[in-house]
Amino acid sequence: MAMTEKEWNQIYDENQKIDTLKAGKITDQKLLEKIAMLGSNDYKNDSRVGVTSIDWVYNEESLIRIAKAAEKPTVRIAAIQRIASNEALIDIVENSNKPDLFSSVTRAAIERITDEAFLITSIMSDTEGLRYGWMTRVAAVKRINDEAALKNIATTDKNEHVRWSAIERISDETFLIDRAVKDIDYFVRRTAVEKITDEETLMNIANTDKHESVRVTAVNMVTDKAKLFDIAKTNKHWDARRAAVGQIVDENALRELSEMEESAEVLYIITNRIVADETVWLKIAKSASFWNNSQVISHITNEDFLIELAQTVTDYNARTAITEKIKNKVELQRMASDWEARGYKCFSSDEVHAWEKESYHSHGWDYETWKCKLCGKKSESGEWVDSR
Repeated sequence: MAMTEKEWNQIYDENQKIDTLKAGKITDQKLLEKIAMLGSNDYKNDSRVGVTSIDWVYNEESLIRIAKAAEKPTVRIAAIQRIASNEALIDIVENSNKPDLFSSVTRAAIERITDEAFLITSIMSDTEGLRYGWMTRVAAVKRINDEAALKNIATTDKNEHVRWSAIERISDETFLIDRAVKDIDYFVRRTAVEKITDEETLMNIANTDKHESVRVTAVNMVTDKAKLFDIAKTNKHWDARRAAVGQIVDENALRELSEMEESAEVLYIITNRIVADETVWLKIAKSASFWNNSQVISHITNEDFLIELAQTVTDYNARTAITEKIKNKVELQRMASDWEARGYKCFSSDEVHAWEKESYHSHGWDYETWKCKLCGKKSESGEWVDSR
């Protein structure tokens, strides 16, 4: 039996209201519209009730009124998703006076509009965003299929989000190349680059674009092995060369590149792809960006270089790696003094030492303790070990 408005008003618990609606106990369309409007104080802050009521509203005129006037945006959106009329949806976009945070209601209506002419002439003509914000215009772009209109949007709209949304829907490579080169926003240029297949153009962009992410994206779009090698060999930007190296699998090509490359960032990627000789690791270690890298130091055996490097290295792990490679105790002591003079206690300010085992023999037992091989400090405890 259908519930009356009086009986409905006697329910105060939101969950009970929702269960009542789900059970189809409210059939009066006027009452359902009133509930959707969320006008009564007892549940005005809970939009779940209004959203649930929409499932039982079958009168499109009621849905239109709800979409334009309900208190809660989520309820208006739920009503919009039940409306089929283009004219009604357009009217909601143009004439709703309710607050619309982040244009969520307007966007919900636009996502159901099929009238491209309205979207192009009314929404997208607002290139400055004076009435329709960029999120609204992006929603409209996603409903437009006319490539000429999309090209105009990609060229003239003032917002980069709108332009790249238009670029995503364009297939004309000549136009995409133009935008990849000319657009002032790197994200728009990168979006265009992701759709370009001409590898000569991609190579040029990888060498000339002023933003790293555009250059790297262009390199990642190149598949020809010879072109990738050419980028890795001649491109003036180390980030583009590094991206190319990451795609090269030929070991001989990588070795050739390791001999001519000077950038530590690129060389480091090469070492991940081949077994590099020490000259490569030395070139990497000489770079300021890698001199604290203990993994790099672990591949170097040249003590003279390590001793020289110890004068500038600051990282605890890197200094530890150096001490493990140097056998000259005089140099180790000198390094310890130098580091302490620079404010390091052996390896760090919390006095972490380079411990090595030291034993004392007495009556068949060895007392094992630890001594820092740099500063000579002994550990405060040890243990007896039966040596018989």
